[in-house]
Amino acid sequence: MIKRFLFWMEIGTLLLALAGGVAAETGTTLTASPDGTSLTGQTLEFEPALVLARQSNKNYLMELERKRAADAKWWQAALMFGPTASLQGGYILENKPMTMSIDFGSALGMPGSTPEEIPLSTNYYSGQVSVAQPLFAGFKLTNSFRLAGLQSENALATVALAYGQLYQDVTQAFYGLMMSQKLLSVMEQSLAQMQEHLNEVKIRYREGSASNYDLLRSEVQVANQQPAVLKMRNAVVLARRNLVITLGMNPETLISIQGDLKTKAEKWPALDDLQKQARARRLELKNMERAGRMAEIGQFMATWNNLPNVALTGNWTYYDTLDETYPPEGKNLKHSWQIGVGVSWTFWDNLMAWPKAEEAGAKVREAEWGRQAMVNGIRLEVEAAYLALMTSQEMVKAQQKNAELAEQGYRIAEQRYANGMMTNIEVMDAQLAWNQAQSNYLQAQYDEVVARVKLHRAVGDTF
Repeated sequence: MIKRFLFWMEIGTLLLALAGGVAAETGTTLTASPDGTSLTGQTLEFEPALVLARQSNKNYLMELERKRAADAKWWQAALMFGPTASLQGGYILENKPMTMSIDFGSALGMPGSTPEEIPLSTNYYSGQVSVAQPLFAGFKLTNSFRLAGLQSENALATVALAYGQLYQDVTQAFYGLMMSQKLLSVMEQSLAQMQEHLNEVKIRYREGSASNYDLLRSEVQVANQQPAVLKMRNAVVLARRNLVITLGMNPETLISIQGDLKTKAEKWPALDDLQKQARARRLELKNMERAGRMAEIGQFMATWNNLPNVALTGNWTYYDTLDETYPPEGKNLKHSWQIGVGVSWTFWDNLMAWPKAEEAGAKVREAEWGRQAMVNGIRLEVEAAYLALMTSQEMVKAQQKNAELAEQGYRIAEQRYANGMMTNIEVMDAQLAWNQAQSNYLQAQYDEVVARVKLHRAVGDTF
């Protein structure tokens, strides 16, 4: 399932990268720099931003490299079943004659004979090929292969988890910047309205229909709003910087975004069903279960660590000389081969196997306790995410209605104040209520977007 997910994830990346025409229609232009740390385009929507994050986010790229390393380790474990071969060779050239002294008389039982000096070659070469094939290694090779396979599966699941975390991080950073920009727009609009109202109060003050207190209150309201606008502008700068860093780009890169804080009407099963789904699909739990199986393999290896090792070996040697006067006589002097079976067995290790097995058994029990704790944690996480989403959805509906009513109230207050039917304080209260209602509505929309992503992750959904 995970492999299919990553396969389609890569296909999706390719399709998004090729969809240049669609990006052009939406006003999005994306071109990565040669070092992959900055953009020449300045406008991003969410999906292209996610593609860029997958290409450049350092944490995600680290997980991809760990997956490649785990795959390479798995291949190493698989290749250990096959034979190994080595080649040795040499060439010797002596600058002095070499001889071998043989006493044939003594060899034939003739005392008093004189040894005979036989000249040897001083210019010769040799080579040897050795092959070893393991036949039995006390189940070490098999268990090493199983361990490497489980580690590769864990790494694959970790990549999927890293992508889920990346999706959540980009969602929070992207829509966090969007919310900050919209809040800034609301506050700037509010400041403009306050300034407009102040101008109206000044006119009425000169006409004598507004008191000095009304004028002072309006001026204080404008003065208080100006620092808040400045702070929100700084918040937008920081939110943009956070998005750029989340995408893995140079922090100094200047980008802008487009899109809307849209909520989705999704049908969710009952909480109990979601918790069952999470237990069946959460990759973290599957990784913990694989960790338990790896601990069991380690326990078996520690228990039977002292089994003998058996290997089939073979050697082929070739020797020859460049001295025509003294060539080797007979083919057996030029070629030789050996085939054998080697056995090694550490039958006594001072009882080291017992504490190793005890250590491995403790790891097995540790993995099981960790799995049970994770099951309980997942259950609580799903419940918290579910309640957060349900709450945020209700808040969106309530705050949307509240913002509409607050806007109507402010419009009525301005009109009634212009007609002399409402006090200045009432108008300012209505204006502040509308400003707060708009801010609350934007915050509720952002909370709903993030809560939805968190619930999808909590139940084990992939993106």
